[in-house]
Amino acid sequence: MVLINSVPRAGTHLLMRVFDLAGYSRDTTVNVGSQGASRYVRRVFCRSNGELLTLAVPLADTTCGLVSRGKFRKRFAPLGKIPDGKYVSGHLLWSRFAAGYFRQLSVRMIVILRDPRAVAMSHIHWVRDERHEHPLRERYRAQSIAECMRDEFCGIGNTGIASYPSQLPMSTRYRNMALWKKGLDVHFTSFEALVGPRGGGDQRTQEDAIARVLAFAGDTTDPSQIAQELWGKSDTFRVGAARGWQESANDIPAEAKRDIDEMLAIIERLTHR
Repeated sequence: MVLINSVPRAGTHLLMRVFDLAGYSRDTTVNVGSQGASRYVRRVFCRSNGELLTLAVPLADTTCGLVSRGKFRKRFAPLGKIPDGKYVSGHLLWSRFAAGYFRQLSVRMIVILRDPRAVAMSHIHWVRDERHEHPLRERYRAQSIAECMRDEFCGIGNTGIASYPSQLPMSTRYRNMALWKKGLDVHFTSFEALVGPRGGGDQRTQEDAIARVLAFAGDTTDPSQIAQELWGKSDTFRVGAARGWQESANDIPAEAKRDIDEMLAIIERLTHR
């Protein structure tokens, strides 16, 4: 069983499609961070030795629904029973407790990261889209792209929305995702490596990234066959070319440059081979 993990809008569906094309199927018996507006309300937490654990990447800094260690284990115990040939996906925040428990379950995690500028642009479009009932939709629709970019990179201290009271800076999310490297069987890849020439990437890099992902999962499917069919099955792909964010480069706040450099360095360090 493979657990696909990411920051929202970083390429979850792209990585899922790699496994779909390799003959895997998605297991939905364990909810590890569902999509849709409801996930901002139903966020689940656990306290352990004073540590607050969340089961989804904290776009919103909320604390609703504390659960015990026992309930945490009960919810995720089925991960250890999911057979080979299946994958689970979600947006999971690192904690020592979660990492230790997933290690006990022999979970193999693959984390996909993406240029934070592209993540910000994709998230803005997704939130504004009328098909998605996101708590920030009206705010983002009323703002310019530059104002939305500031909210993405710098965070929002107080949104005035009960179910989504604040939004954490993007650098906080990336630093936390990097911590999964500690003591867990995890492989890091990137959207830019997987996306291939049709999305502004490189064919050799794409096939190498697919091969490494599959090897980590213990799969021997020919990566070149997957690469030929990988592109174009999600809205993420439609707006997600590797350098599509550049048209809005002038809208990125100047004060975010240091954090962006740090996030790019995290991606390079974790995905470089």
